[in-house]
Amino acid sequence: MKKLISKQIREYAEKLPLVFEWEDDVVIMQGWELKLTPYGDNMTLEDDSYYSVPMYKMRAVLHEQQMKDAYKKEGVDGVVKYIKSISDKLK
Repeated sequence: MKKLISKQIREYAEKLPLVFEWEDDVVIMQGWELKLTPYGDNMTLEDDSYYSVPMYKMRAVLHEQQMKDAYKKEGVDGVVKYIKSISDKLK
């Protein structure tokens, strides 16, 4: 990707508002930690054992990288589509 295009994408990405997406995640917790949460109410847990707990987390979208990927796939039209999709999410 040429420097000028990359610079323009960076400038547009900085002007876009911060957007968050939900993402699946797994957290490793010890039994004594899990007993302090609602997960531990209905389970029998050993204090020193480790357990995988599925959770959701919010992640900030990196607009610059998304726009670069869109440019590589579809050119300028891809970048315009991405910007429109972000503005549609905010409505």
